[in-house]
Amino acid sequence: MNVKEIVVAEFKTVFERHGYSTTPEFLRVAETPFDLSAVQRAVDRDLQQIEEQARFLSGTERQRRVREKERVHEEQLRQLSRQYAVTLLTYTRQGMPINEARASAEQANLKAQAGRGCDVYPCSQQLRAR
Repeated sequence: MNVKEIVVAEFKTVFERHGYSTTPEFLRVAETPFDLSAVQRAVDRDLQQIEEQARFLSGTERQRRVREKERVHEEQLRQLSRQYAVTLLTYTRQGMPINEARASAEQANLKAQAGRGCDVYPCSQQLRAR
């Protein structure tokens, strides 16, 4: 599961659906406040933990559980990406430039919405709630 591919693809899809293109520079600025490699490591650790917990199950059942957890992570990442993209899209429509400061401010808003002391993703509170 490639976190960056999922996040970037969903972000681009939202903008393209609304008639906007995303340049590599725009994507770089939008991605700046997020540590996607840390998210990738967290997701990988979680999937590895699921696999270890299911080590006594058949190969098919173990694979099913890992795939299900991947699906959950992917959907959560897509939802967060959509929410972030829609917010930045709103600023773009209002003629406001999307720069690193605005992207960082929106990341802070996502964190605030996720809950006190909770990073946007992964968040153990979000993962337990779902």
